[in-house]
Amino acid sequence: MSNHRQKKKNEKNYQKQNCVSISTDKIVNKKKLREYYNNHPIITASVAGVFSTIIIGIASAICVAVFNGLKLPYNLEEMGNNINTNIINIVDQKFNELNSNTQSSLSDLRIQVSTLEKVMGLNYYSSLQYSKTFTEHITETCESIENEYYYSAPPYSGENVIATDTITNKTYTEKQLTGQTLLVTYNDNGKDILFYGQYNINNHWEGRCIFNIYENGELDRILDAEYNDGVIDSFEIILQNESVAGYDVWSISKRKNEGKYNSGETWTYFKTADYPINFDINNPEVKDVIFSDNFENSIKSFSVLEGYYSGNTENGKYNDNTGNSYMVKYDRDGFIRTLYIGNFKDGNFEDNTGKAEEIVYDGSVNRYFHYVGTFTVGNRDGDNLKYITQREINEIIEPYNINCELKWRDTTKDPK
Repeated sequence: MSNHRQKKKNEKNYQKQNCVSISTDKIVNKKKLREYYNNHPIITASVAGVFSTIIIGIASAICVAVFNGLKLPYNLEEMGNNINTNIINIVDQKFNELNSNTQSSLSDLRIQVSTLEKVMGLNYYSSLQYSKTFTEHITETCESIENEYYYSAPPYSGENVIATDTITNKTYTEKQLTGQTLLVTYNDNGKDILFYGQYNINNHWEGRCIFNIYENGELDRILDAEYNDGVIDSFEIILQNESVAGYDVWSISKRKNEGKYNSGETWTYFKTADYPINFDINNPEVKDVIFSDNFENSIKSFSVLEGYYSGNTENGKYNDNTGNSYMVKYDRDGFIRTLYIGNFKDGNFEDNTGKAEEIVYDGSVNRYFHYVGTFTVGNRDGDNLKYITQREINEIIEPYNINCELKWRDTTKDPK
């Protein structure tokens, strides 16, 4: 009995000596491993999952072994070494996968940022001083848009220096700046001009080109054009102007190039405020560029419509002999003061067909009168005027497709 007890005791001592935790001098330094895991929380989470899987696997194996009545080995050190080696291999694999995925993600991010810069025009050159030759071409382009003769250049050879970096003194040729979004500022005869756009490999304007023109420190006009290899597809012009009736207005003209003429619409709004320069004109940023659609929305939000024209333009003026053009003029309270349906020439009512019609409000009697006949340089050629009722007004305009608000005064009341 005594020998049996001694044998059991020896077996327990043997197990205690050999069935210990994984030896650090044979496997890895625990402290370094702990620091490694602390510095790589994602890997730590992965390792935790691996440990859980291994522990569950060992527990399952033990349970199966016990269930089958198998004798467990006394020396589990080799098993521990194998487990640790597997863990280290898995950790290395996870780290390599994570590093590879991270590098791939960073590469994708760089591509996305580069694309975003291209789309948003963030790759502009703001520190460049441009040559007089180049700025003269920009000025010529401004005038071509306003007068609608469409200057498509800059016509360069590609090797001439057109800009110098004011910080590094590095020079740039036309070829080097091809396709780059440029932010150009310069003064031309007292006007500060801010240009935002680009030209293509053919040295033609390409895509959206925007011009902000300031005079006497205040915004005077915005030109916003869309080019296709130097050919203008469409454009919007916003400028300060004076109406025929003498009102100060903001004119907004949206046009599509139809070849010999431009189709579209023009709105005029009573001017209620000035827009002074609120940034350093010599050191502009993209955020300082005023886009036509943003400014248009701003004007419409607090200004009253003064006029509307539907018809063609040529040479920067109302020119339309189709018989489909018309113009509506409003008072400051929003009511119609004039409606003209007929042909236009150089911005004036001009119609010799005898079919032009005009409805005008006469405030002295609180009535609208109607005229049918010819016009020359904006004036009626006859005096056959007839006062009409609201019902008659509706009958006159019914055949026409008037695409603007028609707010008529109540003419049933006596004038005040």
